[in-house]
Amino acid sequence: MRKVRQTAARLACANNLKQLALGLHNYHDTHGQFPYAAKVDDATAYTWTQSLLPFCEASRTAFQRGLPMPPASVAPMTSAWPVVRL
Repeated sequence: MRKVRQTAARLACANNLKQLALGLHNYHDTHGQFPYAAKVDDATAYTWTQSLLPFCEASRTAFQRGLPMPPASVAPMTSAWPVVRL
């Protein structure tokens, strides 16, 4: 049973890395650059991981869990996403 769990964990990790890579490629294709490590726009702070969420498979899940998303000017697909103000 332990071997099966290790295999499942390894596959989940590989899938997560694949999603990050695809998100980075999609972001780059849309914006012509990679996301900033961290950025503050009008007192809204967000990181590169939040910028990638709209371009990843799990973006709907992130929205449902209430994770903060970048403003529409950073990722055009996020116009309906909530913005967290600091």
